[in-house]
Amino acid sequence: MKIKSNLVYAIVVSTLCLSIIAFFAVRATIPHTPERKDAPTQGDFKQYEYEEIKETAHTIAVVKMKDALSAENSTVVKNENDAITDYYSTRNATVLKFIKNEKGYGEEISFLDSAAMTSDNYYLHDEHYDAPEKNEKYLVFLCESNISGKDFVISTNNGMFALKNLQKNLRRDILYATLIEFSSNTSTFDIKRLKPATGFTDFVSSDYTTILTDFGPVKVEYFYSEYDQTEHIWIGGREYTCSGKMFAR
Repeated sequence: MKIKSNLVYAIVVSTLCLSIIAFFAVRATIPHTPERKDAPTQGDFKQYEYEEIKETAHTIAVVKMKDALSAENSTVVKNENDAITDYYSTRNATVLKFIKNEKGYGEEISFLDSAAMTSDNYYLHDEHYDAPEKNEKYLVFLCESNISGKDFVISTNNGMFALKNLQKNLRRDILYATLIEFSSNTSTFDIKRLKPATGFTDFVSSDYTTILTDFGPVKVEYFYSEYDQTEHIWIGGREYTCSGKMFAR
């Protein structure tokens, strides 16, 4: 009986030792991923009107990102004093829909983006801009660089829009106008009639309608002025005007 008891004890101890060894062996095979350190910067980027950026871009497309931002796809430029003077990343995406395609691109494209990751895991980006994430869908406006000849996202958040949550985009006026004009079920709203307002009109009361685009609902506010027979329309916070009534009352 004592021999059997000792045998059971030895088996339990051996099993426990093997479990501990296996635990540390598994831990040793898991790569250590250092925590990303946020390093926002301040930049001076041109702010575009919708018609202007639509004209400037040679490519407007809905894409799905194929890669994540990393040190491997980032370029960080430093001067002789080791100070950072420029940074960007080269990103790859699959095109889900072309809105404008002057270059005749296929479904796989690459472009430069104004965000980068350093080798010591600092995340460089403009304070008002976030780099696109892997497997997420975006609306992008691309232009060709006069210096490098490569395509790049126009003016950070003027030319890159996350479609997962429309409200989180800073330049919603550009995003909403694009979705309204080019969605498959919004032909009843003639956005080409609109002109950017030259000033700011503040009405106490206005009506609104919800336009269902391919990527979610867009709220449009409007007010008709009998004084000058002009419809005042707000899309993503940007005021437009058109002669006559746009909406049925």
